[in-house]
Amino acid sequence: SFRNFCVEGDSTISIEVFRIGNLEKPSSVAFTTKEGSAKAGTIYGESKGVLTFERGEHRKCIEVPILDDNSWNPTTEFNLVLESEGIVNAALGRYLYETRVSVMDDGAFPTNRFRERLSEQIEQRKASYYLGKLTGIPKAGLLFEYIKLNLRDPMIYKGTIKTLIVDQLHNLYAFVQLFLKVYMVDFILTEITSVDRLIIFHDRKQSLMLLTAFAVVPFALLHYLDYIKFTWRVRGISKKTLQGSIIRKFLSYKSEVRGDLSQGTLILAMTRDSTQLVDNGFMASITLFKAVGSIILMFSYQFIAPLVFNKPIHLSVVFAMVIYPVFLCTFILLRSSTNLRSLEDYNDASDELIYHVDNIVLSCQVIHDYDASQPFVQQFEAKVGKYNNQAIATAQLMMNNSYFAPWLALIVVVCYTIKGGIDVVNGDLSLGSFLIDCQIFH
Repeated sequence: SFRNFCVEGDSTISIEVFRIGNLEKPSSVAFTTKEGSAKAGTIYGESKGVLTFERGEHRKCIEVPILDDNSWNPTTEFNLVLESEGIVNAALGRYLYETRVSVMDDGAFPTNRFRERLSEQIEQRKASYYLGKLTGIPKAGLLFEYIKLNLRDPMIYKGTIKTLIVDQLHNLYAFVQLFLKVYMVDFILTEITSVDRLIIFHDRKQSLMLLTAFAVVPFALLHYLDYIKFTWRVRGISKKTLQGSIIRKFLSYKSEVRGDLSQGTLILAMTRDSTQLVDNGFMASITLFKAVGSIILMFSYQFIAPLVFNKPIHLSVVFAMVIYPVFLCTFILLRSSTNLRSLEDYNDASDELIYHVDNIVLSCQVIHDYDASQPFVQQFEAKVGKYNNQAIATAQLMMNNSYFAPWLALIVVVCYTIKGGIDVVNGDLSLGSFLIDCQIFH
């Protein structure tokens, strides 16, 4: 069994088949490709047929088409197998009837959209012996391409669609509960409203029982959907694909290249970086989609509720609903560079610590021979201190970020409490609508 290599940009790979022994008679053998991590129709073209050796011929070639889909893939493999069934005037070798073909991807991660700019920066940094952070490539564009890469996987695509549907069902449940709570406060629990205006049951106790059923039954369904959501394995498959790709790339490197790569770099890429990319990239986009759906429904409530309950539209509430996401988005945009810089400093401090430990492990015998333990320990303690200080600074920054939305909501609620409370006292706003508006702002 020999191993063959090719690049995704190659149109075909030619695989040699040799016949040894008595060559006086013609012989033939069937062959077929077999999928591995490389899939037929995506990485290579499925091939099967019969290979015929004429009299005296000892060498033949099988051409397998290699496909170029212009999207990123790890180094993937498929097998070419000679089949024993139907073989004529020949016998297969015990170990030489199958060969493995490794297809090395020539694309950039996550797609080739920014390949030229990425290649130029890498070459410039190689020339200066400094591989710093890449600049000039839009982060939003990279994120969009990474999301597209994930959605190419059928299981991730199906799981993502189902997750998005469940998230919007949560939003719909919260949306309907707003109407039910207003109905409960303004119609069921108040003696001012006649029981004739109650829906379905013209009895307050029965209406309360029905209202609780409308709250409990959908909530139980959402609980079940959230429970089975884990079986869709969106996050797990996305992370496994990324981590498996890193390992495949690493194992496909030449030995001298692998030797230049520290164990710490590989471990960080497998454990921290891949997890952060999946959680803060692809999974965060799903969370963002849910948040956008929630904002749209809460905004719609301000126009639908007055029609349902025959009340006037309160422009002050609509204005607050508009400025709240505007202030929030403005804060996120203004804060993004600071957040990114702090997270990069945190990761750099973590990298330095891991690399130093990796260097100590590799140089342990030399350190012991030269009795140089103390300097290395001092350096280690200094790097731990730097890492801890940066971890505290990053945690404080993220904590302040998390408080912005509650502070903004509190200011809006305080202002609306004064304005809306006066409207309730004057009879221009129902108590139920006032309480629900406060809940929406929170």
